[in-house]
Amino acid sequence: MMWDKTIQLLVGAIFFLVIILDVMAINDLRQTEKSQIFKLIFVLVIILIPFFGFSAYYIYKSIENWR
Repeated sequence: MMWDKTIQLLVGAIFFLVIILDVMAINDLRQTEKSQIFKLIFVLVIILIPFFGFSAYYIYKSIENWR
């Protein structure tokens, strides 16, 4: 079962790299009003999706353990 962990680590590293590259690209945007709103929405999405994803996963696992 070593391959399962290796694939998970590889996928996680790719996601992390994509997020870092997106954040660097957003920092290069011009400082207009529209780009400020876009930057705020994108940063919130980057922060909130993993938070709610992990929360949902742990809630699912805790409910699964109750059965």
